[in-house]
Amino acid sequence: ELSDEQHFECYKYAKEKGLDFVETITSIKAMSILNLFTPDYLKVASRDLTNLPLLNELAKTRIPIIISTGMAGRKELDDAVNVISSHHHNISILHCVSEYPTHPDNVNLNTIDYLKENYPNYAIGYSDHTVGISVAIAAVAKGATIIEKHITINRDMKGTDQKGSLGIDGQQRMIRDIRLLERALGVKD
Repeated sequence: ELSDEQHFECYKYAKEKGLDFVETITSIKAMSILNLFTPDYLKVASRDLTNLPLLNELAKTRIPIIISTGMAGRKELDDAVNVISSHHHNISILHCVSEYPTHPDNVNLNTIDYLKENYPNYAIGYSDHTVGISVAIAAVAKGATIIEKHITINRDMKGTDQKGSLGIDGQQRMIRDIRLLERALGVKD
């Protein structure tokens, strides 16, 4: 819902704070935003995983790409990875369930194991639409190296993402608990 210029303002603010900036581009026409700035990562929403012409154009930029799996099966994911990897191999794959909010019975964190085994050359993560922080923390315990979790200023706002999003306090607790988990995991010896 933001203009390209408003995205650019968000980008500048994130960079001032020392943060990476991730941009989701949903059409080839919308790629014109890349004339204003170069994000650190491009994110492909689950709904666009099968939009191979879009993936091809995004991959041509050689900007690292994060893809969410959503309802995709092995063939759709392989097709997406093949299109992107014809230009570069800086790809991250996020296990994602296209349900807002996602019921815990539908999460299937064991998919992270599947992705790690079948796509060992790529970073594997989890796009979390559940309520709360526990599933995101469990995903890190399963080996996810990227967590995507939406944040909001008010869970009662209009939109499908709001109920599974975190407020600022929830985001801070999630980050704290992930960092504690990482320390607790230690090293294999």
